[in-house]
Amino acid sequence: MASLKDYKRIVLGGSWIEFLSSDEESDEPVTYQVSVNSQREYEILDAGGEAIANLRPPLKVGEPMAAMNVLKRLVHLSKYQATLDLENNDRRSRFAGKLKVELCTVSENGELEPINAPGNLPTLNIHQEIILRIHNTSSQLLNIAVLAIHPNWSITQHYPETRDYEPLDPGKQILVPFHTTLPESYTEGTTVLKVFATVKGTNFRCLELPALDKPRQEKRSTTGDDPLEALLSAVASEQPPTRKVNPVIYPSREWLTEQLTVMLHNK
Repeated sequence: MASLKDYKRIVLGGSWIEFLSSDEESDEPVTYQVSVNSQREYEILDAGGEAIANLRPPLKVGEPMAAMNVLKRLVHLSKYQATLDLENNDRRSRFAGKLKVELCTVSENGELEPINAPGNLPTLNIHQEIILRIHNTSSQLLNIAVLAIHPNWSITQHYPETRDYEPLDPGKQILVPFHTTLPESYTEGTTVLKVFATVKGTNFRCLELPALDKPRQEKRSTTGDDPLEALLSAVASEQPPTRKVNPVIYPSREWLTEQLTVMLHNK
């Protein structure tokens, strides 16, 4: 993988990754593996050795820019996964468990029917209308933002569309419509709806990503002395202070998040 290592220093966000040979040891867990298959194509595998789906088009060894594009994909995947992994595990937070999120379909009589029972992965066809019901069960106003994490490795803010966040009074709920879609040529894929609730209004748009292989620009968030903003800044940065962005390093009791996954089929 010498050619990959050669490109690391010039790829935007290269500090997100560090290479190890198969015989090297590390104190950090391996997140991705890179190999070459029988068609002489680069393959990116997960930690268990399974090829990661929907990395299109294939990159041929020896083709111009192939090695650099593998590096760019590794950086993109790392940032995508960092957003998926964002979670506040501070059990001492007074907001722990105070955000109820449900994915609902609308019955013939207009009632909302939750479909995200524990242990159930909701499976839907594309072009269906569903409702994300967000309930603030705390005693304090919370500011809500929803990210849609798509199967083509893009991340967009789904709600609110034009503002950074939407205030939600204690005991109240918000109904967020969601139209199920898949990227062109996809027959199936999973979409994750990640809901953030904060005491202080926070801009999560810095976590947005384009689809894989599309130009990516560094987005900056306001840092100040707020632990959550410092965490978001680390995830959004092309030069993170550490490759493993851990929420424990940025403790804060003033935010929480819930996420739901839905499997989509193109039939």
